[in-house]
Amino acid sequence: MLNLSRRVFLAAGLVLLSAHAWAESPEPKQNGVINVCDFFDNIEFLSFLGDLEAIDFIDINGDFTVRAGAVIPTGNGVPDAANELGLLERILNDPNFDNGVLNHQQVKDAWDKNLEQMRTRQFGRLLSGLLDNAVPGLVELLTAYVTLGDGFYNPENALRGEGTGSFGLVAAIFAQVEQVLRALPGVPAQILLADGTLDPQDFTLLTDLVAIDTADADGDGLSNFDEFEVFGGETCATKGNSIAYALAALSPDVDGDGMSDAYEARFAAVDGAPGLLPAVPDGDGNLDEDLLTNLEEYLRDSDPLDLDDPEITRFVSSSGSGQPFPDGGTRDNPWSINFGISQAPQNPAPGAKPTRLNLGPGVYEGDIEMTPGMIISSLTTAGAKGGDAVLLGRVTGAPRAKLQSITVEAPEDDAVLLTINNVAMDVVNVTFRGTAARLATGIRLNGLNAAETIIDGCDFESLATGIDVLDGVPKLRRSVFSNHAQRDTIIRSSTLTNDVGVGFGTSSSSDVGFNLFRDTQTLAIVNQRTQTLPAEQNEWDTENATIISSRVQGQADTSPFLLQGQAAFSGSLVVTVQDARTGTPINNASVNSNTGGGNIDPASPNVQPGNYVFAVLAAGPATVTVDAGDAYAKRIVPVILSSNAINTLFVAMAEPKAAPPQDGCCGQTNGKGASGADFGVAGLAMLLMAGAGRRRR
Repeated sequence: MLNLSRRVFLAAGLVLLSAHAWAESPEPKQNGVINVCDFFDNIEFLSFLGDLEAIDFIDINGDFTVRAGAVIPTGNGVPDAANELGLLERILNDPNFDNGVLNHQQVKDAWDKNLEQMRTRQFGRLLSGLLDNAVPGLVELLTAYVTLGDGFYNPENALRGEGTGSFGLVAAIFAQVEQVLRALPGVPAQILLADGTLDPQDFTLLTDLVAIDTADADGDGLSNFDEFEVFGGETCATKGNSIAYALAALSPDVDGDGMSDAYEARFAAVDGAPGLLPAVPDGDGNLDEDLLTNLEEYLRDSDPLDLDDPEITRFVSSSGSGQPFPDGGTRDNPWSINFGISQAPQNPAPGAKPTRLNLGPGVYEGDIEMTPGMIISSLTTAGAKGGDAVLLGRVTGAPRAKLQSITVEAPEDDAVLLTINNVAMDVVNVTFRGTAARLATGIRLNGLNAAETIIDGCDFESLATGIDVLDGVPKLRRSVFSNHAQRDTIIRSSTLTNDVGVGFGTSSSSDVGFNLFRDTQTLAIVNQRTQTLPAEQNEWDTENATIISSRVQGQADTSPFLLQGQAAFSGSLVVTVQDARTGTPINNASVNSNTGGGNIDPASPNVQPGNYVFAVLAAGPATVTVDAGDAYAKRIVPVILSSNAINTLFVAMAEPKAAPPQDGCCGQTNGKGASGADFGVAGLAMLLMAGAGRRRR
């Protein structure tokens, strides 16, 4: 409690100040750019906090107790100035901020309402004007704490109580200040607080969005406090110049490498052990050397430190052994290719991990028959065409099998290099090369199931025919055809179907297109069916529509076509859609992209929960529209797509108006830290008298 002499001193000062304030009460400060560090950085506020002198270590909004009118706080473990309150500062100062969880207008509306409430209903115009003179920014600072919204205050009586959180702390201060002011003799009624209690119903609270323990301000599945533990904090001196809490908590991928902060924290490097670096772009790395980059591991939600996740990886060389695993099939003791194929499961169970055979540099002679689900690839930089290994022979595909980053050469003039017999498989970044006679065929497909085959990023060189389709038409994208004797592709008449599927290119699908048909004197497409083959968004090594038409035999739609050189400038896009508050993947969203040529639907929705994959899009600016139904506000997000890269976009979906809770039932903190401050509310009452003569620190 305050002693009598202190009360008399306060009363006299307040009476004198009241007359001065009525005459010269300043206008309320205009809302605008705020700097939380400036709010703290004044001698009056630091005196109010007692012994605490370092701005960067102020942490007063955890658990607290009230004893004999003194508020004794314990921090929540996250320094307030550049960090916890820094979240609000960053959003308020950026008119374009919108990460799907929070946006500038939403936070500004809350801030404006709360600041007006604090000035008019809590302090009142008179006392808020006095405080603006005595401690510029204190009203705003208390407003910022209130806006965080978490916590409560339970008074036992006038001089004792307990509570937690930023809202609770301000509520406790107001309750005690009101007691002090009302106890002062001779204080005019008009100088008392307009309302000595804080009712959460009077404020817009952002508890669910910025509270430390319970909130996730970027919707990436990593709570705000978890972000602090991963990235650490900022100081007022380093604010904005380092990747730390205030930046990371507002961005799901603060280092911009395509992997979410939550994923990188899950597999982060610890104590010098290998791992991801959340604050360093490392999506292109390959920690387990399994041919998948760290980014590709993230997109498949696999372990980037585990060689056998998401696939069982075994190694092969042209002079390999026949020793079973674990003695063989390793980097140090690779298998021969035939032994490796024999060790792969012949009929893997549904959901079982596929087996990947990684071939070292060299030439592998002989025909190969793949087994279901297996992957044959080359030890090379992920995504490179052709790889470092050459298969000199014929390959027979298998259901769900994949041929990747390897070269297949014709063992004789008229060979068929890859035969796909009524199965769906992936052929990615493979070079098919014929002999000087140009009599071979790159890929021959038959059966209806072949329609689900994907041919992506392949080169077809020196063949008679690049792709020969007997029945189901595969999905063809980003492939290059050159130096063929007869034609690049042929779709033959079929007794099973007249369907041509999505064809080789369409403006409304990212499944297909961006192929390059070189050699203007050669037929690019022969279509023997009556149904028109979509062949839009392809490059023809010419911009002459007449020449392009002359390279098509049968019905094919080649317009619009790409200008020369444009086929090389494409990339893929993976859009991850999650609930902003829970981090739960949203699997039923409508997602499309507009790159200037109309809306494009994703090629492969929900390859992983919440992921929508656009396999091939034009590089450059685009917009992505996500509609997840009435439960969420539709979002339109701009993005710039890089060429020859996997682009990623994280979209957090919030409720239509993102309305924060108004019921006062606020998240509780857990007392993770301590500020060392122990301040009496008499200090705040004294600040009300400090209208002149104060010096800034």
